[in-house]
Amino acid sequence: MNFPFIHSFATFLLIFSASQAIQSSSFNIQTDKEALLSLKALITDPTSSLSSWNETTTVCKWHGVSCNRAQQRVSGLDLQGLGLQGSISPHISNLSSLTFLNLQDNQLSGTIPSQLGSLSSLNILNISSNLINGLIPQTILNCHELTVLDLSNNLITGSIPQNLESLSKLQIMKLGQNRLNGVIPNSIGNISSLTFLDLGTNTLTGSIPNELGLLHKLKHLELSINNLTGSVPPSLYNVSSLVLFALQSNHLHGDIPADVGFRLPNLLFFHFSFNEFTGKISPSLHNVTKIQSIRMSYNFLVGSVPPGLNMLSELTMYKIGHNRLVSTDTTSPDHSLHLISSLTNSSKLEFLAIGGNPF
Repeated sequence: MNFPFIHSFATFLLIFSASQAIQSSSFNIQTDKEALLSLKALITDPTSSLSSWNETTTVCKWHGVSCNRAQQRVSGLDLQGLGLQGSISPHISNLSSLTFLNLQDNQLSGTIPSQLGSLSSLNILNISSNLINGLIPQTILNCHELTVLDLSNNLITGSIPQNLESLSKLQIMKLGQNRLNGVIPNSIGNISSLTFLDLGTNTLTGSIPNELGLLHKLKHLELSINNLTGSVPPSLYNVSSLVLFALQSNHLHGDIPADVGFRLPNLLFFHFSFNEFTGKISPSLHNVTKIQSIRMSYNFLVGSVPPGLNMLSELTMYKIGHNRLVSTDTTSPDHSLHLISSLTNSSKLEFLAIGGNPF
């Protein structure tokens, strides 16, 4: 038996265990307090919401701070909607037990600290509706426990990080209303837990990845107001869980499948306006009886409006204007009047746009 080897291995285990203990003890409620005070130091607080953040009040009683009582560590920070100004301190990464960080609806500026990537327990990161600029740090991909990533409505530039499959628990990704460019990463299609994807109102280019059709739990797909080109991947029309399917204001083309309503039976919002779609209005869309909004104006759709509008009692918006739709009803001299009469069961209808067609 090789006793020197066993002794060396035992020594290694002892040193490793000791280093782990030192590392875990290096972060405590005191280091959490220091991290929060460093955050406060870079922030202007116009409503004095953080007045409790002082040396005399217990950290766990500070406004917006949640603690894990068992470990006596800061586990959550909720500072949303306080009108805070300034930047996010990189020392926030010392809150190593943080599970949620809500900073939305403020006026924070500067960049997202790359140090956030060391928050290995983080489940929710919401910095939406601020004035954050710069790039999305690659280190965010190290936050493997993330279920919600919301950076929407900021001034973020650059491209969407690749290798997003490392965020395998992500359910909600909201990066819309920024200044992102480049293409939509194929790797998003590997986040099988994703239910909500919003990349709308950016300057994204290229085509919609086929891999998005692998997101079988996806309910909300928002890609509107970009510079996307090509056709819609056929696989997307098979994501039967979709409730919102929004591609408007791009440069997409091709025919909309005639059976789209049967393949996407849960649709409530179907927004394809301001593109270059051709073919006819899918008659199966009028079979989705709970649908609330159909927007297909400003395309190159032909043919006539299919029957079934009288079944859409939940409809609030129907926009098919500025296409090449014609009337096939020879008994009615005014097709638009006939169309309106077919909507009499849609008592919730608020917006109707049918002009710009050669009826």
